[in-house]
Amino acid sequence: MQNVRKLRLSVAVLCGAGLLYAIGCSPSTGMTKYRKGDLALLKVPGVMNPVNPKYPEAPVAMEPPAAPPPDVALTGPDGNPVKLTDLKGKVLVVNLWATWCLPCRTEMPTLAALQKAYEGKDVMVIAVNSDVPADLEKARAQLAGTPPLKFYSAGGIDYAFKFQPGATNFPTTFFYGKDGMEVARLEGPADWNGREAHALIDALLKG
Repeated sequence: MQNVRKLRLSVAVLCGAGLLYAIGCSPSTGMTKYRKGDLALLKVPGVMNPVNPKYPEAPVAMEPPAAPPPDVALTGPDGNPVKLTDLKGKVLVVNLWATWCLPCRTEMPTLAALQKAYEGKDVMVIAVNSDVPADLEKARAQLAGTPPLKFYSAGGIDYAFKFQPGATNFPTTFFYGKDGMEVARLEGPADWNGREAHALIDALLKG
């Protein structure tokens, strides 16, 4: 554990010195300051993952460099195909959810509240449903209770593995800057209308 902490400190020092590309750090390194409250376990491309206090002895890995969202079409609210890569220029909050995921359903109203809070600004909260086609009407009806969120469908969980790296937990929420690159992600539920999420999005809007 002590060696892990030393490694994390070394990476932070090198990144702070400007040696971003020499050691594989990411320009999004500054996002680590938003690891507070519900976002304490925020993963940031190119830097060491935070230590989970529930499993302090578990290995801690470095996240891969920043990547764009999958260049794969979703079914949009109007039934037409849409790609997240086509939404460059906006701050994206992309949430992977499913009807069988209780934490997903619990946090959904806070995602809706987050979208309302940034109405009229370049922020899109995109809730991507991962249910199989047979359950889409159930999923659509469920999301209808949390306006102004719109229904996007991936048609199954395979879409989750198209991210770099792939998402292996539900829910997983991704943050993308206006340049279309991932700046952070969180595995697990959160209060997305809390001060930590607002602070992170405010920073991305300025970036």
